[in-house]
Amino acid sequence: MRLNLFILISLLICPSLAFAEGKVADYMRFKIDEGPIEVKAGNIAWRALPLEEPAHLEVFVDVANATFDDLSVFVCNERDLSLLRANARSSCWGVNRQKSSFSFSGKAAGNGPYYLVFSNTFSMIVKKKASYAVFATVPTPWNLAHNFEEGMSALSSEISKNFDLDEFDIVLEPCGTENAFSIKSSGDITVCSELFFELVRTENTGTLAAVVFHELGHSLLNKLGLPNWDNEEAVDEFALYSLYQANKQEFAIQWIEWNEARFRQSELTQRLHSDVRHPLSIQRARNIRRLLKSPNEMINRWNNLLYPHMTDSALIAITRDENPNSDGQLAEAILARRE
Repeated sequence: MRLNLFILISLLICPSLAFAEGKVADYMRFKIDEGPIEVKAGNIAWRALPLEEPAHLEVFVDVANATFDDLSVFVCNERDLSLLRANARSSCWGVNRQKSSFSFSGKAAGNGPYYLVFSNTFSMIVKKKASYAVFATVPTPWNLAHNFEEGMSALSSEISKNFDLDEFDIVLEPCGTENAFSIKSSGDITVCSELFFELVRTENTGTLAAVVFHELGHSLLNKLGLPNWDNEEAVDEFALYSLYQANKQEFAIQWIEWNEARFRQSELTQRLHSDVRHPLSIQRARNIRRLLKSPNEMINRWNNLLYPHMTDSALIAITRDENPNSDGQLAEAILARRE
């Protein structure tokens, strides 16, 4: 099945192409650092923030101590960190002795370097343990916007051409959460910058490709008027099928590991009190792993579902395709029936 879906894979893994129209928001929000931190009594600890330009920063902190769960957290440039360490007056900004879970935000106006500083100097006995995450919002770099728009427009155009459908937008924008979604009324797809950059930051190309293919499954099945367009397990299958068509099925391993890592007890609790149609992350991982062990039935089923909706030119391309996951004989049979 020749959909040129490799365009997307190339965008994700080829540095020369960088990231690429769809549509891109003027600002991007993404996580720049996270982790655990331990601060001894009477001490401070700090982490360098990977900031290369001025940014609006949001800091989220969870103190793990059951009691005495207070902690001071600041953002400092290099000079102010030196002053703070010397117990001198500084221009660091943040919060003093906040408890449990808290957050704050502000502007890192210069080019840095900047540091996230945790202060437990007010405690003489109790060591503090915490986890933190730092998000930055910056103007979208021109080359990122250009390349994403160019690449996603090519992907949408290719799919629309092969299925004779109206084109749809693929949008990269901040959402406030790590997510991606397809809009029923238009088929437009939104990839949240928080998810996009987190997968880039962690070099998780496989999951990024699978997530985009998953949302493409929603849009394509919806626009073709096919059943199961809103069935999450069905479009997970479509995503895996698409990876096979792009000869990138090994990307599914990263996708499986990502789903396994996302599973927490809190996810199970949330499902008990909300109407969420996605299977649990651990269930999705198991389903994908099962299909990887024996993919032929799945591939044949999707070929039989999609080929009848493809244009003649797309089917002719399939008859010439050497991809072992394409079915030239099926394409020829459909073309013969149309004649």
